[in-house]
Amino acid sequence: MLPYINFLGRDIPTYGICMAVGLLVSGFAACFRAKRFKADINMLIVVMASAVGFGLLGAKLLYIPATYGLRNALDEMSRGDFSSLTGGGLVFYGGLIFGTIGGIVAARLSGENIERTAAILIPCVPLGHVFGRIGCYLAGCCYGRPYSGTFGLKTVQDGVICTLFPIQLLESMLNIIIFLILILFLRKFSGYAILSSYLFMYSIVRFTLEFFRGDELRGSVLFLSTSQWISLALLAVSTISLVVLAVKRKIMVAYRPRR
Repeated sequence: MLPYINFLGRDIPTYGICMAVGLLVSGFAACFRAKRFKADINMLIVVMASAVGFGLLGAKLLYIPATYGLRNALDEMSRGDFSSLTGGGLVFYGGLIFGTIGGIVAARLSGENIERTAAILIPCVPLGHVFGRIGCYLAGCCYGRPYSGTFGLKTVQDGVICTLFPIQLLESMLNIIIFLILILFLRKFSGYAILSSYLFMYSIVRFTLEFFRGDELRGSVLFLSTSQWISLALLAVSTISLVVLAVKRKIMVAYRPRR
């Protein structure tokens, strides 16, 4: 649609711009939330930087086997071809998993309360993801399956004009809804409950949207895409976590001393 913007004679990728905007917006939102939780903003920035760094690494590491195949990528690199590393492309789930690990490690090393940090940062993840998917839309990648209904997106593939399902824009809107649910209806939940709730909601969204994505390049196993298998795993983990947290809360309430 609009993969590049020309600025001062140079073509700048719109996907990179959208990623930068998403990081800035989610970062400002996290700093605003930090004041509400009375957290140290400087330490929070350190945690966010670690999460972003690990997230970008994880997004690229998962992109390589999902797109090229791990064996093919290793064979190419053994011949001195590092295009799989230097080329564009990221996988969100890789960024989410590694980013979470990076954030936890940084919070632990800096002495920050992990549960409070999660309560501050997790709602900002779907907010930043909104801009990432808009970047996908502008870059012309990750389009959906052929679709001739309302809001279909016209594009050119192999010289042929076709209409595809607006999967990126739909996912952006659903991420906005997840963000609003987390900050409006779950704002009093613990950090672990907010994290589990986010994973629960997004895994359902992503599993469903994959059927309309039409992105066979990323690979599939037993008729499900790589992202769908990850979604099922995260759905199981988040469901168990929410059940355990709910049971634990009931036990604590039942045994709370009465005045």
